Amino acid sequence: MDDKQTYEELKKRLKEIDIILNASTILAYTNSKGEITYANDRFCEISQYSREELIGSNQSIVNSGYHSRNFFKEMWRTIGTGYIWKGQIRNRAKDGTYYWVDTTIVPFMNKKGKPEKYAAIRYDITKLKEYEAIIKERAYYDFLTGLPNRNWLNDWIEYEAPYQTNQVAIFFLDLNRFKSVNDYYGHSYGDLILKEIAERLNSVIKEPDFIVRQGGDEFVVFITSTSCESSILYMLNKIKQQFEKPIWIDGYSIILSTSIGVSMTPIDWMYADDITLVLEETIKRADRAMYQAKKNKR
Repeated sequence: MDDKQTYEELKKRLKEIDIILNASTILAYTNSKGEITYANDRFCEISQYSREELIGSNQSIVNSGYHSRNFFKEMWRTIGTGYIWKGQIRNRAKDGTYYWVDTTIVPFMNKKGKPEKYAAIRYDITKLKEYEAIIKERAYYDFLTGLPNRNWLNDWIEYEAPYQTNQVAIFFLDLNRFKSVNDYYGHSYGDLILKEIAERLNSVIKEPDFIVRQGGDEFVVFITSTSCESSILYMLNKIKQQFEKPIWIDGYSIILSTSIGVSMTPIDWMYADDITLVLEETIKRADRAMYQAKKNKR
């Protein structure tokens, strides 16, 4: 094969590669300032911007605002020192919709060892992230009430609780005679009652406080925003008021009461060697207090 044939064969292969990349890969080049100098068809398609709109604009044109400044700061630090960066990014299309891309950014260095341009190679993983969200919702949220479940609580205890700066008040609730309601009206009515109770409890709290369905007819309310006694008593009364109103289902008026146990973390609990153990013990104390309330004529 002579040089001309070799050249033509190489051009053919490069054209095939270009077709494959355009079909499956979101590809862009930027200069050292992050301004787009090249955008392939797939990038235009998923971003909904024309090539003319993308060329010359900053890469931030598709920034969704989802990621923190530190996220991008670390990315620029990596590629700015000549290393390849890999990660998952949520971008925003021209019409405001979001899409996720698995991203690899490759820096091209000049003779002085400084980046002169970057190649961003992305793959659309939006569907994968949607499936992940569905799986997470099923794993971390109660299917019936939509409240966080014990898996969610375990993660909160491990990852969020150590950053609490207030005492945490815990209300452990158990519905009284709920088994009798299930036996008399049926489990479908019982499910409707649990959903109504969950909505009522949710209506009396504000973030960062939250409610967990512990299981069955047990709910746990976490008050993390304040530690003063008057606020806790106020919340206790608000919860009790939700059970004074009847629940109407298919013409039936059902009134339920609840037994409530309250416990608080120690004042200096955030300085404990093992915050997780302290919080778990506080939950157990609230549980024991709730059973004591049941014994004490509810």
